[in-house]
Parts: sequence; C-alpha cells; structure tokens
Amino acid sequence: MYAGSIHGTECDFLSRDYEGIEAKFLGGSVDNMKVELPATYQQGGGPDYMGKVLTTPIYFGQPVKQGTKIKVDFSWTEEWDGELPDVPVVQAAEGYTLTETDLANLDIEVIASGYTDTEFQKKIENGVIVLYRHSHNLIKKAAVPATCETQGTGEYWKCEGTDGCGKMFSDEAGTTEITLDDVKTDALGHNYDTSTWGYKGTDGHAHTCSRCGEHDTVVAHTEDSGTKTKLPTETETGICTYKCTVCGKELRTETIPATGTTGDDKGKISTDIEKGENVPTVKIPASNELANILLTPEEKQQVEKGTDIRIVLKVEDASKNVSGADKVLIESALKNGAADGYSIGQYLDINLIKIIGGNNSSRISKTNSKIKIAITVPEALRNTDSGRTRTFAVIRVHDGKAELLNDIDSSADTITIETDRFSTYGIVYKDSGAAPTVTPSPQPTNKPSPLLLATGKQTGKNAIKLNWLKCKNISGYEVYSSYCDGKSNYKKVKTIKATGKRTWTHRKLKKNRVYKYFIAAYKMENGKKITIAKSPVIHVAMKNAKQTNVKSIRANKTKITLKKGKTFQIKAKIKRENGKKKALSHAAKLRYYTDNGKIAAVSRKGKITAKGKGICRIYVIANNGVSKKIKVTVK
Repeated sequence: MYAGSIHGTECDFLSRDYEGIEAKFLGGSVDNMKVELPATYQQGGGPDYMGKVLTTPIYFGQPVKQGTKIKVDFSWTEEWDGELPDVPVVQAAEGYTLTETDLANLDIEVIASGYTDTEFQKKIENGVIVLYRHSHNLIKKAAVPATCETQGTGEYWKCEGTDGCGKMFSDEAGTTEITLDDVKTDALGHNYDTSTWGYKGTDGHAHTCSRCGEHDTVVAHTEDSGTKTKLPTETETGICTYKCTVCGKELRTETIPATGTTGDDKGKISTDIEKGENVPTVKIPASNELANILLTPEEKQQVEKGTDIRIVLKVEDASKNVSGADKVLIESALKNGAADGYSIGQYLDINLIKIIGGNNSSRISKTNSKIKIAITVPEALRNTDSGRTRTFAVIRVHDGKAELLNDIDSSADTITIETDRFSTYGIVYKDSGAAPTVTPSPQPTNKPSPLLLATGKQTGKNAIKLNWLKCKNISGYEVYSSYCDGKSNYKKVKTIKATGKRTWTHRKLKKNRVYKYFIAAYKMENGKKITIAKSPVIHVAMKNAKQTNVKSIRANKTKITLKKGKTFQIKAKIKRENGKKKALSHAAKLRYYTDNGKIAAVSRKGKITAKGKGICRIYVIANNGVSKKIKVTVK
C-alpha cells in the first residue's frame, strides 16, 4: 500500500472547501505558478475565484494516474493498493502551449512510502508534460583488450538509446552500477626483448617489443676499429669493414690500397682517450679521420709497411694546477674580452699525443686542420632552472692568447668545438632569458601544488599549439615565448583569463626554428599582479628544424605503492615524432615533478622517495612538455 499527497501553501483566496478542484497549468516556476480554476465549479461560502487565472506557489509531491490532470488541493490524501502509477502528467489549459521553459521550471517529485525508485525523465508530449519512470535499455559492451600503450576495458552493460541515461552496470540485470574506471585495465607496457637488438637502423640500435614490434629508445652505434674482410694484394685493393661493437650491424666499408709488394700486412692506426679524475666524457673523430689530419706522408708510409701508430687525447682536470699566467688570461677574457659575460666552470688540460711503433711518442701542440671534440657538460654545471637558458662555450689558452670557441651543436648536454691547438682549456657558461617578473619554478619541485605543466605541439605549417594544467584560485595566465638561440629574451605574447580556455596557438612562426615557452599563473591582489605558479620551460622544434619533438613517453610503472621511507626508480623511454631525427635536447632529456612533495619527492634522475601517507602524482616530462603520469600511494 502506498500513500502520498499534494501540498500547497495556505492562501487567502483558496480554502479547504475547494477539495478536488481540477486546475490547468499555465506556466511559471514552482515558486510562482499560474493555474486556471474552472468557471463551472464552486462550493462552500468561500470567495469566488472560479474561472480566474491565479498565481500561487505550488509544490507537487504526488504523481497522479496516467491521463489525469494535477489538482490544486490543500488537504487531499489518497491511498491505493498495487503498483505505483507509471506516468504522472501535467496538462496545459486550452490555448496555452507548453514550452521548454515550463518543462525546466516545473518541479515534480515522487514521494511514496516504501518506494525508492525516483529516477524519472521529463518531456513534452502532445501538449502534456509527461514524467516517465526510467527503464534502462542495457546494451552489452564487449571487452576490449589492453595493448602495450593503450588501456583496455572489461565486459559491461550501458543504458543507451533515445531515453538512455548513460549509466553502466556490471551485469545484464542492471543491479550493480559501475563506472568506466571499474572496468578499465592498465596498458600492458612494452615487453622489450633485451637479449637481442631487434632494431638495427642507420641511426642506431634498439630492443623491440615482442607484442607489437615497436622499439625502445634508439642508441647510437659504436664503431669498431675495423676488420679486413678482403686483404689487399700487390695489384688489387682490399676492403676494411667497420661494424657496431654492440649490435654487430655493418656500418661502412673502406678501401685498402694495393700493397705494391708481397710484404706483410699494413700496420694499424688506433685512437684512445685517457682521462683523469673529475673529468667529463670526451669524444673525438674516428681513427681514419684523425690519421688524415695528423700523420705525415712518411708516417702513412710506415703504416703501409706494418708500423702501428696510436693517437691519444689526454684530458686532465686542471682546476688545481692551471698556471698563473693562463688563469690571468682566462679571467681577463671573462671580464672584458672574448668571453665577456661568461663564468668559468672548470679548467682542463687537453693534450694530443702520437705514439709510433709503441715507443716513439711525441706531443702535438698544433695541427694543420681543426679536430672536432665533443665534451659532455659536467653534472655540476648543468642548468637546474627552467626559467633561464644556459649557454656553454670553451676558452682556449695557447701561446699567450685566450680565444672563445663556441658550442657548434644544439644539445644542452654536450659542448662541441673545433680546435687545432692543444694546451689549457676552460669550460665557461652564461645564463639568459629569465623573465624578471616571474619567480623561477623549482627543478625538480618537491613542494605541494600548484604544479603548472605545459605542453607544446607543432600544428599546421607554421604554428605551435600550447596546453597547460589548471591552477585554482587565480585571475589568469600569461604566456612567455623566446627563440632557442641563447640570445633572445622572453616576451609576454598572450594573457588569458582564468575563465578562458587553457590553450593558445602561436602562429606565423619560422619552419626551421626551435621555440621555447613557459606559462605563468597570476592573481590580482590590491591592484597588483602576483605570480602564483610558473611552468617549466618547454622547447618545441618546428618541422624543418634539425631535431624532432618527443611523441610519447613510456615508463616502467604507472601506479606504485610504497611504504614511508622506501624508494622507487623511474625508468622512462621516449618515442620521437620523426624517427630519422635526433630528439630535441635543449633541456634535460627527461624532467621529473611531484604535485605533493609531502607525500612523495622525486630527484632530477627520477628516483621517488616516499615521505608521508597519501596519494600524489609524479610527472615525467620531455623537452616539449609531453608527459607521463605516475600515481604514487604511500602507506
């Protein structure tokens, strides 16, 4: 048995004598509703309001039988047996057309003892507002298996169709409601076969995934010293084949001149790098390239007759033993000379030695042609502030003269120079590009939110589209931009209110350049603009630039649970947009951030340390802001 009633507020123009009066709805809201009373019905000694249109607050708390009209009744109660009626309706007065506004404003609520299904849908049908009790139309959704990079879903049922409510259930009967997160399955992650190099391209080698065939980060080949795959004869040339020492791929071949005699095989030319303690990694050209620069015709003839020649680049830390004269020359160049504006990072002694036949050695102080040397930037000198650009160079001191040698590569991790003199060198650097009104963002951050991250993507022929995370309780965002040339300062290019979209497209850009950006979130206080948060600087390469952007990041885990004090090492790899180009590396290859350092901190090398109970997220971001999110739960 169910019971219910229609309730209204007491009015001086309607009394309880008017029970069961049939009124027609003329629109308005629940607090200001217009109803028409019939002209032919009147009883009792109350005022005559019959046939008039009145405005009164009405609250409907009772569905009525299908086909009847809602009645204005201040004391009416009805009890009935059986099921609750399916379709309560409200009919408009003759000549009045119900509108969508009426539909939105009419507040009808089902109230019945012991009856809990209150899911109804309202619509206008043939001039009547019909209130339907919702019946699910459940459609089975087949399970979608997860792939290496995309999530999957289990089997579920969803209410769809014209009147579908969109709700999901784990069973066909619709008894257990779920969400999409309940049936999601994590991406499988790539299963790289590390026992072999499945990918061997011209750009390097990599491991391939046994499931999808994708390869991980390409590692450059390491060329061996060559193997004579065809020995030269007196009249025929031979062949020397060079392979990668890691994956075995044949990289190139080189012709061996005919011997002209029946004597022994030629001698070998080899190169070595000897570095002392506290010295960065150094790379030099291949043996054959150095031989063409350093060996005299007589020495080359010695090699043809079987003499081995060894070329050694010796690098030592000179911070404690640099001569006073050389130090004065370098400091003078830093103040007002060739390196004005730079600061000294580390002194080095770089010497070139030629050893003939194993015993006869000589130091080479000057060469006829320049030799390219790549020096890895020492860890202590790397840029740790995303709000600035750090430019590196090298000062060379030789024969009483200090000269600045500029970095000729585009990588932030190496300094490549060309030199023909060998003695005292100094690694130098200078910073530029920080926006003076914006507080630099920590690198990495271990402080609580706000954490503002941005992503940049080349779009169209000459534009870059930016997107960024939302910051709460702010007034707006400012977009700063600059060229990646080490000279240009940041300029504010766009201001967007907090209520606007967190995306902006920078247009009319040059196709062969690299651009950098950061987003600053600000709040207005007492008429002043206060910076609340700033994103790390992102670097975006255009289509015709020498390097390419990161397309995606893969991590060894996307969810981890740690106990307080425990650690976890993130291992992440990138996939490039253009596999034929090297990835842009104006900042660190990958950077790491936490949105709550009180729960979990992360080092610049990706080591997570659990700090306190709770849940936070660690972000791994590439140069262009493409990121991978890792959920961390600390118990």
